[in-house]
Amino acid sequence: MSVKPCTVSQRGRTAAPPSVERPPQEGFAPQLLRRVNALRKLDNTTNWLYLAREYAFLGPTLGLALWCYRYLGASEASWAWYVPVTLAAWVLVGASQHRLATLGHEAVHYILFRNRLL
Repeated sequence: MSVKPCTVSQRGRTAAPPSVERPPQEGFAPQLLRRVNALRKLDNTTNWLYLAREYAFLGPTLGLALWCYRYLGASEASWAWYVPVTLAAWVLVGASQHRLATLGHEAVHYILFRNRLL
């Protein structure tokens, strides 16, 4: 039994040798494939709205935390009030940064916008 070397396809990826069978594509309903392909289409408008939503969430979160610090400092409240404000801001800003990092990851792979220059 001889093993044939892999060949390179047109896209630059290695193609499987002819002796290796690909898994059958049966079992996938055409409706399911259409729904999945519809989700894979790039939509510039929706992605701009995702970016705007993240910055619109991040700004007021930081503003509210800073306002709370200023209010607590002016009212000479106990230092214990700073703890929940700081923890809430920390969690909310962290969640926003996580979502922004996800959008940045999609941008690196050129799947955030249709135009690569955006």
